[in-house]
Amino acid sequence: MLANPIYQLRSGRQQAIAINGWAPEQYDVKVWSMLSDQLREAAPPYVLVDEYSHEYLVERAPALHDWLHADYCDLDSTAFELLARNEASTCDV
Repeated sequence: MLANPIYQLRSGRQQAIAINGWAPEQYDVKVWSMLSDQLREAAPPYVLVDEYSHEYLVERAPALHDWLHADYCDLDSTAFELLARNEASTCDV
């Protein structure tokens, strides 16, 4: 999640990775790399990226941004749902 952690709390789901996604403007290259590695390994069913964080994601972790769009359905420009491995690579939303 790259958004306000209150959304994580209200979702009732456990956090999938060690990095909580709060304050992406403060992440250096190492943290963005760790975030990317952890997300790819955990492959959580949903990823939330708020508009503010999206700007930093595109600028500082373009490969992660591309991976989200390749492996997840873009539900509404801020929420992504993991594609099932046996589904077509398109989303019907």
